[in-house]
Amino acid sequence: MHAHFQVYVYLEKFRNLDLFHQGEYSIRVRVHSERTSAAARPVAYPPRRPPTHRPAGMSAAAALQSMVVSAYPGGVNDLDSSGRASSFYIRYRDETHDIGEGLAFDLELPCPQDFLFDACVIQLELLFQKPAKASALPNATRVPQRGLELVATHRFRFHPSAQGAHGHLHATFDELHTCVV
Repeated sequence: MHAHFQVYVYLEKFRNLDLFHQGEYSIRVRVHSERTSAAARPVAYPPRRPPTHRPAGMSAAAALQSMVVSAYPGGVNDLDSSGRASSFYIRYRDETHDIGEGLAFDLELPCPQDFLFDACVIQLELLFQKPAKASALPNATRVPQRGLELVATHRFRFHPSAQGAHGHLHATFDELHTCVV
């Protein structure tokens, strides 16, 4: 007998504390069983919804820039059982980017007699690509060069429960990059 769980990961914001690397960033998400390493299957990637309001002090141009199509659109990768948020460009120190994207995963685990399930892991991977000189310009068309590369990983361990769970997590990839999940 197996138990089925659905794990939804919503990526709210990304904050670059210091301009260590200017370029294209994205976050890849994987969910798996800690003991068996069985990967959860990504099943849904809802499209990003446009902001309903503009924060105070944000110009109309900046609001439009936040909706620019990314060089790497987000989506589900069935080959490695992961989902990835749309990429975004970081230019400045202490810059915050609203990601506003979520991923749903189906997790199937063997059902133990005592209903105490083995721990599972939500793994967040920070991906990065250095900019081509033309793509660093504000109005330039961003064309992927060689692809995003893994630069940091953060893992959250949790125990699935029949009662469900909700958590607001703060992922720190390193001293310069953080993400609210």
